[in-house]
Amino acid sequence: MNKKIFSMMAVALLSVAGASALTGATPANASIGHTTPAKMRGTWYSYDTYSKKFTKIKITKHTFTYAGQKIKKLEVQKFKVGGKMAYNFKQRKSTSASSFYQLGKAKVKGKYKKCLVADSSRDSVFFKSKVKHFSSLKY
Repeated sequence: MNKKIFSMMAVALLSVAGASALTGATPANASIGHTTPAKMRGTWYSYDTYSKKFTKIKITKHTFTYAGQKIKKLEVQKFKVGGKMAYNFKQRKSTSASSFYQLGKAKVKGKYKKCLVADSSRDSVFFKSKVKHFSSLKY
């Protein structure tokens, strides 16, 4: 009898795990909301050294705009990467992958300025003002 109950529980557990894997369920350490963090709101600029142009991101309470693409029905996923909070902004019910962003600091002309780092990459660092060169990135 106990063997039968144990096998039924195992089948139920495996079917739930399989269903959540197929539907793209949220990782256990992540939470989902619809409002962006206040510290990340505003217009951010990143300088592309190859094209010699600035890329702009605009974050408001309920929207995220990148390269002219505005996401209005926003889903904000909050999780930890390397012990620091990271945020993913995407269209609600979307299964497509998108970048994650973390707040950090970078040295600009000898002083640290707040920055937004995309995908933990030194190549995608955004500032509130147009900055072409920085050093000592911390996030």
